[in-house]
Amino acid sequence: GDLIQALASQAAIAITNARLVDRLASSQAALERTADAERALREIAGRLMTIQDPGELLQDVTDEAARLLGSSGAVIDLLDPATGEVRWVHDAGLAPGIRDEWQRRGAGLDGVMAAIRARSVIVTDDYATDARFRDGEANADFLSRAGIRSIAFAPMIGEATVLGTLSVFAPERARFGEQGGDLLAALADLATIAIHNAELIRELGRSREETARRAETERTLREVAARVTSIRDPDTILGLIVDEARRV
Repeated sequence: GDLIQALASQAAIAITNARLVDRLASSQAALERTADAERALREIAGRLMTIQDPGELLQDVTDEAARLLGSSGAVIDLLDPATGEVRWVHDAGLAPGIRDEWQRRGAGLDGVMAAIRARSVIVTDDYATDARFRDGEANADFLSRAGIRSIAFAPMIGEATVLGTLSVFAPERARFGEQGGDLLAALADLATIAIHNAELIRELGRSREETARRAETERTLREVAARVTSIRDPDTILGLIVDEARRV
């Protein structure tokens, strides 16, 4: 059952990948996407079905988001569904000192959570002065020093929940428009699929291990049952069962 479900999910992801690429291609003229952007998206989509560790691919998505949108940097944050906390996992274009201070301050967290709640791209022309985000004014000095003014947040929407966000930022005001938001959303979709692929591969591995364990347990129980019938001493029987329980 688990194997069938995993294979079915992989097939669904393959179809999603194909539809995503087709959608990007068909909307190229309307969105005025460059050939470079289409190539990058196709290359990332092409790697989705072969990579097991999503970390490398997520970093590629982060790098491409910063490059393709002409931003000064990008960040991927993941949401822990159990605690509701957001964890910074990948970034591009940030100096170590700026990254450390940004993480310590939690600047931009209100924007991240707004995109997660809305399940749609959130764009701000100037985060520090945007009344929607209370942490903007509180971190205005840092954002100015870091060259972070306009920010776009795209949610990574999974099957049951939002996994996190892909964000890009720039020092100019109103850097990101509707076209930038569409491209960022496409990249966020690819990041989501990468995470789901990795989860499916891990689930398939666990399913195989569980099947092997069940077969070993059944074999052991049959052997113990056969031996118990030939043993008269209760202590010997109990010792045999304890030994096999420890082994299995």
